[in-house]
Amino acid sequence: MQKPTLSSCICDNLDKIEKKEPGPFVTISRQSGCDGYELGDLLVKKLNDRAGDGKWRVFKKELLKQPAFNLMLDNSMFNIDQLAEQIIFAMEPKKLI
Repeated sequence: MQKPTLSSCICDNLDKIEKKEPGPFVTISRQSGCDGYELGDLLVKKLNDRAGDGKWRVFKKELLKQPAFNLMLDNSMFNIDQLAEQIIFAMEPKKLI
């Protein structure tokens, strides 16, 4: 039996996930030496303090690898950058022309 891929698990369970309107987001580069994680954490704290709603959070692409590992999914073709883009695109509200 073939191991399920992360994409197939997401697709199979997408209808079970509570749909939410996406909020605004900020993208921060995390190239070596830029302290992107620290900057992101500080920015989230400031935004949540100012807004008072706690809705801002840090999204780290590496977090996507942990569920794949926990579920023993086949990650031989795991492209974290492409997967992160697909997930973010899927969360955007659809615009009809």
